Amino acid sequence: RGEARDAITEPQQVQCAISAAWLMTRRLVDAIGALDDAYSPVQYEDLDFCYRAREAGTQVWTYPAVELYHFEHTTTAGSDDINFKYVTTKNGILFKKRWGEQFRAEAGPSETEAQWQILPKKSIAEVNWQKLSE
Repeated sequence: RGEARDAITEPQQVQCAISAAWLMTRRLVDAIGALDDAYSPVQYEDLDFCYRAREAGTQVWTYPAVELYHFEHTTTAGSDDINFKYVTTKNGILFKKRWGEQFRAEAGPSETEAQWQILPKKSIAEVNWQKLSE
């Protein structure tokens, strides 16, 4: 959520993770199915997948030694026909209907705590230059 990368220092289980940062076995997809088309074209499909995986007995972990840059909306760039506010709201409601009870039982973060930090945007060129200069 935009926190400093040293905020988590040890591997730990999490409720869910965004799909930009996944590594999983094919066996899991075969067992629970792919991303749910009900969330098409974007938003919440990855969180739903994690909850389904956990429901099937799979744990979701974060590993702080792994670092990546997630350039949001890269797969939907140029998709002017997607109303992101509408899709996010619609899919958020669907997610809450499916998983709200489980989420509350886990005492997950509040909506305020789950907000992304506002960070300056970096271009791919800036990230690559930064890597080269390190």
